[in-house]
Amino acid sequence: MFDLKQLRTFCEVADSGSVSKAADRLRIAQPALTRQVHLLESDLEIRLFDRHSRGVDLTEDGRAFLTRARSILRDAERTREEFRARSGAVTGPVALAIAPALVDFLLGRVIAAYGRSHPDVQIEIVEGFTGYIEEWLIDGRIDLAVLYDPRADKRVRREALVPEKLFMVGTPERGFHIDQPCPLASLASEKLITASREQRLREVIEDAAERAGITLSIAFEANSLNVHKALVRQGLGISVLPYGAIAREVSAGLLSAAPIYRPELSWQVTLASPALSRPSIAARTLAETIRTTVAALTEAGDWPGQV
Repeated sequence: MFDLKQLRTFCEVADSGSVSKAADRLRIAQPALTRQVHLLESDLEIRLFDRHSRGVDLTEDGRAFLTRARSILRDAERTREEFRARSGAVTGPVALAIAPALVDFLLGRVIAAYGRSHPDVQIEIVEGFTGYIEEWLIDGRIDLAVLYDPRADKRVRREALVPEKLFMVGTPERGFHIDQPCPLASLASEKLITASREQRLREVIEDAAERAGITLSIAFEANSLNVHKALVRQGLGISVLPYGAIAREVSAGLLSAAPIYRPELSWQVTLASPALSRPSIAARTLAETIRTTVAALTEAGDWPGQV
């Protein structure tokens, strides 16, 4: 029967795509690591990797087992945390993913508040667009996420936090103003800088345009918030973004922004976690800190662009 050490080894090889790199990271001799992988394959009676000159690739069985292996390792870690927590301390790692548009406004507040209450928790933070975060949640790579409008999926728990308006964003010369909404129909005459088709932002914009009978002109696709803003600042087109993503640049006079109306374009800031595993104490307490932080901001009317 395989053990946790073999599962950790397997996951490291899968993540690095190389036995030698995994051996270096784990500080294990390469022959010993290779033997662990072979023993795991023998025990499971499947081939986990295809070997080639550049390294290794997961087989179809290997990809399926990777999700299960990560789940087992997380459950083992959570079990250890549960018993340690009986002493009153919340410890252990927690992986948090967050949408780029929420980093400047929300992340610092959450981490500062959580760190004061739970200084012994190790937080890993990753940033990504909704489409990527959805994959990480389903694969069990992260414990918790704050993102926008994830698709309905039984493998993901979702909790709506706050609805947020979307804004047209352009150069200061465009003269957009947060107190002067622009009709959705005006997008038809613009060169649009937006995310790729698999990303939720693009889907929200295209669905609204289709319902309104508007044809969009896509000038650039970019799955990076910084790239969006850089292209807009060069006057190469406009973008559609939540206000939190561009509040700093608008205040500095580097960009201008106007809310979209007729109809109003909005989406939900959402708290999400993997549905197929029980969250750790660290994840549960971090989720509660996120809820209370968002609630305090919205109740005070301080959330940028809230509906």
